[in-house]
Amino acid sequence: MLVIGGIDPTHNESDGSFWEGGADPWTHGLGLFDMSALSWTTSYNASAKDYEQPAMVKQYYADR
Repeated sequence: MLVIGGIDPTHNESDGSFWEGGADPWTHGLGLFDMSALSWTTSYNASAKDYEQPAMVKQYYADR
């Protein structure tokens, strides 16, 4: 999943920035989230296997 922009809701904006230290941690404000591993990553793997819902996501929908 490609994420564009955003803020860190845990950061105090008293210095006028939305990120600790004032700098966005992702290059050009773009973040990559690996939906299969459920973690942030720094690169895109075009040869990765097709996406399958993780068990925790399936369980979330099954419980609702």
